[in-house]
Amino acid sequence: MRPVITLTTDFGLDDPFVGIMKGVILNIVPDAQIIDITHNIEPQNITQAALILNATYPWFPRKTVHVVVVDPGVGSVLKAKGKTKKTAGPINRRAMVVQSKFQTFIGPDNGVLTLGIQPDSRVYEITNKKYFLKNVSNTFHGRDVFAPCAGWIASGIAHAKMGPRVLKPVRLDFPQPLLKETSLHGEIIHIDHFGNLTTNISAE
Repeated sequence: MRPVITLTTDFGLDDPFVGIMKGVILNIVPDAQIIDITHNIEPQNITQAALILNATYPWFPRKTVHVVVVDPGVGSVLKAKGKTKKTAGPINRRAMVVQSKFQTFIGPDNGVLTLGIQPDSRVYEITNKKYFLKNVSNTFHGRDVFAPCAGWIASGIAHAKMGPRVLKPVRLDFPQPLLKETSLHGEIIHIDHFGNLTTNISAE
Protein backbone atom coordinates (compact mmCIF):
# COMPACT_ATOMS: atom_id res chain seq x y z
CA MET A 1 0.00 0.00 0.00
CA ARG A 2 1.26 3.48 -0.84
CA PRO A 3 2.14 5.68 2.17
CA VAL A 4 -0.72 7.93 3.29
CA ILE A 5 0.01 11.42 4.65
CA THR A 6 -2.70 13.88 5.71
CA LEU A 7 -2.40 17.64 6.01
CA THR A 8 -4.38 19.90 8.34
CA THR A 9 -3.44 23.59 8.46
CA ASP A 10 -4.72 27.13 8.83
CA PHE A 11 -2.95 28.22 5.62
CA GLY A 12 -6.04 28.54 3.43
CA LEU A 13 -5.80 27.77 -0.28
CA ASP A 14 -5.16 31.20 -1.80
CA ASP A 15 -1.41 30.99 -1.23
CA PRO A 16 1.09 28.34 -2.37
CA PHE A 17 2.04 27.08 1.10
CA VAL A 18 0.08 23.82 0.97
CA GLY A 19 1.35 22.99 -2.50
CA ILE A 20 4.92 23.65 -1.39
CA MET A 21 4.56 21.22 1.53
CA LYS A 22 3.25 18.57 -0.84
CA GLY A 23 6.20 19.11 -3.15
CA VAL A 24 8.63 18.63 -0.27
CA ILE A 25 6.93 15.38 0.73
CA LEU A 26 6.86 14.03 -2.82
CA ASN A 27 10.57 14.71 -3.26
CA ILE A 28 11.19 12.34 -0.35
CA VAL A 29 8.49 9.73 -0.94
CA PRO A 30 7.26 10.06 -4.57
CA ASP A 31 4.48 7.48 -4.26
CA ALA A 32 2.83 9.10 -1.23
CA GLN A 33 -0.92 9.67 -1.19
CA ILE A 34 -1.36 13.14 0.29
CA ILE A 35 -4.84 13.80 1.67
CA ASP A 36 -6.06 17.30 2.51
CA ILE A 37 -8.18 17.19 5.65
CA THR A 38 -8.71 20.95 5.74
CA HIS A 39 -6.68 24.11 5.31
CA ASN A 40 -9.45 26.33 6.62
CA ILE A 41 -8.81 26.04 10.33
CA GLU A 42 -9.44 29.45 11.87
CA PRO A 43 -6.06 31.23 11.98
CA GLN A 44 -4.09 30.07 15.02
CA ASN A 45 -7.06 28.15 16.47
CA ILE A 46 -5.22 25.24 18.08
CA THR A 47 -8.32 23.82 19.77
CA GLN A 48 -10.27 23.63 16.52
CA ALA A 49 -7.36 21.89 14.79
CA ALA A 50 -7.05 19.36 17.62
CA LEU A 51 -10.76 18.55 17.41
CA ILE A 52 -10.68 18.20 13.61
CA LEU A 53 -7.73 15.82 13.92
CA ASN A 54 -9.52 13.78 16.56
CA ALA A 55 -12.64 13.48 14.38
CA THR A 56 -10.58 12.45 11.36
CA TYR A 57 -7.73 10.12 12.20
CA PRO A 58 -9.76 7.06 13.33
CA TRP A 59 -11.03 6.68 9.74
CA PHE A 60 -7.57 6.32 8.23
CA PRO A 61 -5.58 3.11 7.71
CA ARG A 62 -2.71 1.97 9.87
CA LYS A 63 0.62 3.72 9.38
CA THR A 64 -1.02 6.94 8.18
CA VAL A 65 1.08 10.01 8.99
CA HIS A 66 -0.95 13.06 10.05
CA VAL A 67 0.67 16.51 9.79
CA VAL A 68 -1.00 19.39 11.63
CA VAL A 69 0.39 22.90 11.20
CA VAL A 70 -1.46 25.46 13.30
CA ASP A 71 1.38 27.24 14.96
CA PRO A 72 0.91 30.66 16.60
CA GLY A 73 4.38 30.48 18.17
CA VAL A 74 6.40 30.15 14.98
CA GLY A 75 8.45 33.24 14.16
CA SER A 76 7.32 35.13 17.26
CA VAL A 77 9.69 37.14 19.41
CA LEU A 78 9.99 37.18 23.19
CA LYS A 79 11.98 39.35 25.57
CA ALA A 80 14.57 37.62 27.75
CA LYS A 81 16.90 39.53 30.08
CA GLY A 82 16.61 42.69 28.05
CA LYS A 83 17.32 40.96 24.76
CA THR A 84 15.02 39.95 21.96
CA LYS A 85 15.03 36.29 21.10
CA LYS A 86 13.39 34.54 18.19
CA THR A 87 11.11 31.75 19.35
CA ALA A 88 11.13 30.05 15.96
CA GLY A 89 12.97 26.77 15.55
CA PRO A 90 12.94 23.42 17.32
CA ILE A 91 15.11 24.78 20.16
CA ASN A 92 12.50 27.31 21.36
CA ARG A 93 9.11 25.96 20.33
CA ARG A 94 9.46 22.24 20.01
CA ALA A 95 8.43 20.37 16.92
CA MET A 96 7.38 16.84 17.71
CA VAL A 97 6.30 13.50 16.35
CA VAL A 98 3.87 11.22 18.16
CA GLN A 99 4.24 7.51 17.52
CA SER A 100 0.96 5.89 18.46
CA LYS A 101 0.11 2.22 18.11
CA PHE A 102 -1.27 2.46 14.59
CA GLN A 103 -0.65 6.00 13.29
CA THR A 104 1.76 8.94 13.50
CA PHE A 105 1.10 12.59 14.33
CA ILE A 106 3.47 15.45 13.51
CA GLY A 107 3.18 19.10 14.51
CA PRO A 108 4.25 21.80 16.95
CA ASP A 109 4.29 21.06 20.66
CA ASN A 110 1.54 23.55 21.47
CA GLY A 111 -1.30 21.18 22.33
CA VAL A 112 -2.56 20.67 18.78
CA LEU A 113 -1.70 16.95 18.97
CA THR A 114 -3.26 16.46 22.42
CA LEU A 115 -5.99 14.06 21.26
CA GLY A 116 -3.57 11.97 19.22
CA ILE A 117 -1.46 11.14 22.27
CA GLN A 118 -2.55 7.82 23.77
CA PRO A 119 -1.25 6.14 26.97
CA ASP A 120 1.03 3.90 24.90
CA SER A 121 2.27 6.66 22.56
CA ARG A 122 5.92 7.60 22.27
CA VAL A 123 6.61 11.28 21.70
CA TYR A 124 9.85 12.60 20.21
CA GLU A 125 11.17 16.09 19.69
CA ILE A 126 12.18 16.74 16.09
CA THR A 127 15.77 17.97 16.38
CA ASN A 128 17.76 15.85 13.93
CA LYS A 129 18.69 18.30 11.17
CA LYS A 130 19.45 15.38 8.87
CA TYR A 131 15.68 15.19 8.33
CA PHE A 132 15.08 18.95 7.86
CA LEU A 133 15.41 20.93 4.68
CA LYS A 134 18.82 22.54 4.41
CA ASN A 135 17.88 26.10 5.39
CA VAL A 136 15.15 26.30 8.03
CA SER A 137 13.20 29.56 7.90
CA ASN A 138 11.85 31.34 10.96
CA THR A 139 8.25 31.20 9.76
CA PHE A 140 7.67 28.18 7.49
CA HIS A 141 8.34 25.08 9.56
CA GLY A 142 5.54 23.35 7.68
CA ARG A 143 7.86 23.26 4.68
CA ASP A 144 11.24 22.99 6.36
CA VAL A 145 10.58 20.69 9.34
CA PHE A 146 7.14 19.05 9.43
CA ALA A 147 6.77 18.08 5.76
CA PRO A 148 10.22 16.49 5.43
CA CYS A 149 9.80 14.68 8.74
CA ALA A 150 6.49 13.26 7.49
CA GLY A 151 8.12 12.14 4.27
CA TRP A 152 11.00 10.40 6.00
CA ILE A 153 8.78 8.60 8.49
CA ALA A 154 6.37 7.54 5.73
CA SER A 155 9.38 6.15 3.86
CA GLY A 156 10.31 3.96 6.82
CA ILE A 157 12.73 6.00 8.94
CA ALA A 158 12.27 5.19 12.64
CA HIS A 159 10.49 7.78 14.75
CA ALA A 160 13.25 7.66 17.35
CA LYS A 161 15.76 8.96 14.82
CA MET A 162 13.99 12.33 14.78
CA GLY A 163 15.26 13.29 18.23
CA PRO A 164 14.99 12.70 21.99
CA ARG A 165 11.91 11.56 23.88
CA VAL A 166 9.44 14.16 25.11
CA LEU A 167 7.99 13.11 28.45
CA LYS A 168 5.69 16.08 29.06
CA PRO A 169 4.25 17.40 25.80
CA VAL A 170 1.97 20.43 25.95
CA ARG A 171 -1.66 19.37 26.32
CA LEU A 172 -4.82 21.38 25.83
CA ASP A 173 -7.25 21.59 28.71
CA PHE A 174 -10.59 20.87 27.06
CA PRO A 175 -13.71 22.02 28.92
CA GLN A 176 -15.58 19.21 30.64
CA PRO A 177 -19.39 18.92 30.86
CA LEU A 178 -20.98 19.61 34.24
CA LEU A 179 -23.60 17.20 35.56
CA LYS A 180 -26.13 18.65 37.97
CA GLU A 181 -29.07 16.93 39.64
CA THR A 182 -31.52 17.33 36.77
CA SER A 183 -29.42 18.76 33.95
CA LEU A 184 -26.20 18.43 32.00
CA HIS A 185 -24.29 21.59 31.07
CA GLY A 186 -21.76 21.71 28.24
CA GLU A 187 -20.09 24.05 25.79
CA ILE A 188 -20.14 24.43 22.02
CA ILE A 189 -16.60 23.67 20.86
CA HIS A 190 -17.00 23.67 17.08
CA ILE A 191 -19.42 24.85 14.39
CA ASP A 192 -19.01 23.16 11.01
CA HIS A 193 -19.54 24.52 7.49
CA PHE A 194 -23.26 23.66 7.60
CA GLY A 195 -23.85 25.25 10.98
CA ASN A 196 -23.93 21.96 12.91
CA LEU A 197 -22.76 22.33 16.49
CA THR A 198 -20.31 20.04 18.26
CA THR A 199 -20.36 20.15 22.05
CA ASN A 200 -18.16 18.65 24.73
CA ILE A 201 -21.01 16.30 25.73
CA SER A 202 -20.41 12.83 24.31
CA ALA A 203 -23.13 10.38 23.30
CA GLU A 204 -22.21 8.20 26.25
